[in-house]
Amino acid sequence: MEYAEFIKKRIFEPLGMHHSYYGDNRSIIQNRAYGYSKGKAGFEDAEYINMSVIYAAGSLMMTTRDLLTWNKAILHHKLISEASTTLLFTNYTTNDGKQINYGYGWGLGNLRGSKMIHHGGNINGYSAMEIWLPDEDVFVSMLTNRDDFSPDGLAYKLAAYLIGKPFPEQDLNIAIAEDYTKKIRVVYKFEDDAVRYIMYKDGQLYSQRQGWFQH
Repeated sequence: MEYAEFIKKRIFEPLGMHHSYYGDNRSIIQNRAYGYSKGKAGFEDAEYINMSVIYAAGSLMMTTRDLLTWNKAILHHKLISEASTTLLFTNYTTNDGKQINYGYGWGLGNLRGSKMIHHGGNINGYSAMEIWLPDEDVFVSMLTNRDDFSPDGLAYKLAAYLIGKPFPEQDLNIAIAEDYTKKIRVVYKFEDDAVRYIMYKDGQLYSQRQGWFQH
């Protein structure tokens, strides 16, 4: 059985995911959302990519409602056993004992102190984010048909709001004297052990995380 037929017969149909497909480029799919990219002159059609190249790494099309159905199936062990589900959500470690914050296909962490299972995705013309807070039984999924915008931040904010732990509003327009900015060098360590440096260099204020720069 081919992969596309397998996921249809063994996953989509048994779970009632009637708006989920293997995303080939030839089939006519009702209400298909076409993908866009942002070019120099504005939005344009996303560059073509043959879904057979992506294959099992991301060639699926579905709705947010079907993603909820999928999440419930994992939660209630409709596809795999409870023991296998536990393996999926185990935070594995490197040889030196450091947790990698990743299970078998899911990112693991916390959101505002709550256990979080999550994963995002991006492909030509599309971006996605899925967040599951198991202790509060809250599930957030966001899909967008543009590849220049990541829905991650908005999904985190929405999930935090739904569990009564909203992120505080911040006024980002803060005036800082130039002579003071030259002295800035701050190190932040986050709950997932990520480290970010704030520094002033060559007339610009930079934020550096684990080796790459943005300003």
